Amino acid sequence: MDPILGLVGEDSLIGGSASDPKFQLGTVGSMQTKLLEGIKVLDLSEGIAGPFCAKLLADLGADTVKVERPDQGDMSRSLGPFPDDQPDIEKSASFFYFNTGKRSIVLDLDSDSGKATLIQLIRQYDVIIASDTDEGLRERGLGFEEIREWNPTAILTTVTGFGSFGPLSAYESSHLITCAVGGWAQLCGVPEREPLQSGGAITQTLTGAYAAAATLLATFGRSQHAGGEHIDVSAQEAAICGAQIPSLIYEYSGIVAERYSSVGS
Repeated sequence: MDPILGLVGEDSLIGGSASDPKFQLGTVGSMQTKLLEGIKVLDLSEGIAGPFCAKLLADLGADTVKVERPDQGDMSRSLGPFPDDQPDIEKSASFFYFNTGKRSIVLDLDSDSGKATLIQLIRQYDVIIASDTDEGLRERGLGFEEIREWNPTAILTTVTGFGSFGPLSAYESSHLITCAVGGWAQLCGVPEREPLQSGGAITQTLTGAYAAAATLLATFGRSQHAGGEHIDVSAQEAAICGAQIPSLIYEYSGIVAERYSSVGS
């Protein structure tokens, strides 16, 4: 057990015990799939995209620790569904799904002691995942330059709506906004009505998957060079990649994709 994590131990996984068969990694033949065994991931992100990225890395064997705020914890704890439709931050199915397989620690990053503990963790971990821009992290003294001073080989993955750089980087985002700016809303709904967002939060999970893939490449790239990396992932760019065929058709032919309804068919 990592001493800095106090009482959060090997069998204190979010969603169940490490010894529970439901939380064992999948097997390929007679060998367990632990591609990232030995890699340590610190998940500072909230919501869906960042935590899903960290969950995928945990599924591949990374030792992943979720950092939560005091009191209410991660924002996804307030999302349903809940058993018997009774809201309970300890029973959110959304939180369990996006954080299963991680260990957990509560830190008040606005306090000196909380930030000092976080810096100790950053010194020890290979990957840090955040759902804030690099500028937002710098304002809190946690930007990539600071992280590189504490841990020169660390990989920082920032997962945001519009990326860390450029004219839209400070804009807020959500699944609805990403569907609109990523082109998905044009494809959802019936032709006679206004565009709609897609069901679920697929743009967020798609973004998390892209972030996990980029982080994987960065971890393998460290064997070729000694320095760390800043992986900057934009939900808008991920959504545009997900709608690439309609986008390419418009780019080359000027034809705007239409919404098709199956109602009544």
